[in-house]
Amino acid sequence: MNICLINPPTTYKLVYGEEWSDNSLCNSSYLGLRYLEEALLRNGFEVNIYDCPYRQIELKDLKKILLKEKYDYVGLSCFYYNLVNVERIITYLEILLPNCFVFLGGYAVTLDSGNILISNSFVKLGFIAESENSMVELFENIKNGIDWRKTKGIAYIDDGQVIMTDYVGEMDLDKLHFPK
Repeated sequence: MNICLINPPTTYKLVYGEEWSDNSLCNSSYLGLRYLEEALLRNGFEVNIYDCPYRQIELKDLKKILLKEKYDYVGLSCFYYNLVNVERIITYLEILLPNCFVFLGGYAVTLDSGNILISNSFVKLGFIAESENSMVELFENIKNGIDWRKTKGIAYIDDGQVIMTDYVGEMDLDKLHFPK
């Protein structure tokens, strides 16, 4: 499986007349992605991380990376402060990598999964709340030929309706392995 997780460029100001970005505001890696990375690696899945604000990756450079690598699975951290670039990346993937399985995580999806998924129909699913266990379950299901819709802790659209699967339950964050 060719998987990548992305913390998109932030969307604070217009730069170069093309993209909303100001990556200079972040001086540390996004911890949420690193926990997900550790969970996937620990369960035998390889994953690449693109933490755009931390690594100073602009949207135009991220597009080049995605086109070159042709990922099968792309996960985007979706927050209200980066939603413009999340939607631009989704549109880009839909046009240039139409077979890509795109999913979202982050508090914007947890709080407003219906509206975000309905307005971004190319996205397959959104993870709800803490998703370390759900993400591993998703890729185990896919690997084993089980319908991904059976994954716990996700929301998706089916025939215009928002479907939310059972949540995996309360997660004791102190029991997670340290991030990569």
